[in-house]
Amino acid sequence: MLQCGEISHIKTLCQQLKAKNDVKMIERTCKASEDDKDKRIEELTQMIYWLSRIAYQKDFSTNVCR
Repeated sequence: MLQCGEISHIKTLCQQLKAKNDVKMIERTCKASEDDKDKRIEELTQMIYWLSRIAYQKDFSTNVCR
């Protein structure tokens, strides 16, 4: 691939390729961000279920001082 400044370098194609590469980079970054969000949502959902179980058990357990 021709680099900027080389003979036969076509400036408009170079700009299009740079833009295309920028879009690919942004898409990869967005995908990683979405994966992180999905993972965090899953972690929080599991935590909510865990806390709900604890609260449920606490409601039906007897707290008798002896």
